[in-house]
Amino acid sequence: MRFLIDAMLPPSTAVLLVNRGHEAITPTDLGVHNLPDETLIEIAGSDGWILVTDSAVELVHASSCTVLLVRNAWWSSEALAPHLAASLHRWADDHPSPGHWAHWLDSTDR
Repeated sequence: MRFLIDAMLPPSTAVLLVNRGHEAITPTDLGVHNLPDETLIEIAGSDGWILVTDSAVELVHASSCTVLLVRNAWWSSEALAPHLAASLHRWADDHPSPGHWAHWLDSTDR
């Protein structure tokens, strides 16, 4: 699966996902530190990335790409990247063809 990890989440999450066999990038991989939400949606939609973000309020109504909503507060800061990567890996197994709308990461995948 292809994941675009928003800048508010640890960039090491992308590395851990690649190690698990996924494609994963961050805005830094695209040459910038951060991107506006509209640009993230455009990139995710046109290139088939699943946008992983903590910006629920701003992105919950996205419909041109798959958005996976998470909360930084679900894990401690030290555990965030490895737990998020493991959770995204499980989510990918459970959702091989997610629709183009916002999804919350299931509590069973956390």
